[in-house]
Amino acid sequence: MKDNKIYIILCFVSVIISFITHFGYISGYTKDVASNTTMRSQYDSGIYKYRILSKYMIVFVDNVLQKTPLNKMENNLSRITKFIDKDGQLSFYFSYFAINSIFLVLFATTFFKIMVLLEINPNKKYILAVTIVTCISLSLFQYVLVFYDYSSYFFNILIIYLFHKYLISNSKTILALMSLTVIIATFNRETAALSISYMIAFLFDSTEKRMSHSKFLVFPILSYVISYLVLRILFGFEDGLMNKVTLTLNLVSPLNLFGIFVFIFSVYMFYLFSNNRKATQKLNYLLIFSIPYLLVSFISGITFEIRLWVPVMINMFILLLFFNFKGLKE
Repeated sequence: MKDNKIYIILCFVSVIISFITHFGYISGYTKDVASNTTMRSQYDSGIYKYRILSKYMIVFVDNVLQKTPLNKMENNLSRITKFIDKDGQLSFYFSYFAINSIFLVLFATTFFKIMVLLEINPNKKYILAVTIVTCISLSLFQYVLVFYDYSSYFFNILIIYLFHKYLISNSKTILALMSLTVIIATFNRETAALSISYMIAFLFDSTEKRMSHSKFLVFPILSYVISYLVLRILFGFEDGLMNKVTLTLNLVSPLNLFGIFVFIFSVYMFYLFSNNRKATQKLNYLLIFSIPYLLVSFISGITFEIRLWVPVMINMFILLLFFNFKGLKE
């Protein structure tokens, strides 16, 4: 199957999935974020105020769609908007759909390219099927309506793709692009740090207890740290690390306990499908180097929002596929 045909299929599949999640399964969890005003009342404060890239994008798209008849329509689509937000506007809700659809398409195509680059399987139809199932799985957890999740997933795997391209080519241009992407990803969401956790876990040498050929990592690490600090200098250090502490709520709420269970069960399944010692070691390292993010999520996140665990799951999945297939070849 030709790559062009595969990319067209992935585009159609991604848009279909996104349409169903935005207009079929309506969020009963998220509320009061379907207009520019109500969105800003939540996302211009706390930890959210640092996630500026996708916020600016959705406002830009809404400004474009405001010029269309969308907000004058009275039908099932406008009913969806009012269900989520009594002050909601259809143009703004369509902006969520547009931004998330674009980044799901970009995620799908980049994920496919990573699988091909890492030679996970010689059969491209198999890789296509894995990519589609991955996209469907991501969308299961998007009952929280936000504008920065799919974009953060895309930037995460784009960094991972460029990381593997650099390992193959040792190109300074690729290294510069990777570092630039880390900066952009950090301005979108602080989970950009997890792509660095992936790199460290991938390179960590269990026999010598050190990372091999890792000096270049100083560039993406510095890119993240500098971007992280710049955002806090610009918008203030209040809530710079986390929002209010929710640990007690996470340990007593049935819904939040369910979210913790899903994370533990998902991690267990990754280990279950590991077919060699090397793959299991790499999963261990990834979890260890992701501990800062996981701790903040447990302490100040709402663990029922399973989307919190998705970036870690994506990284674990890529590591597992690579080292499982590498183990089979060896």
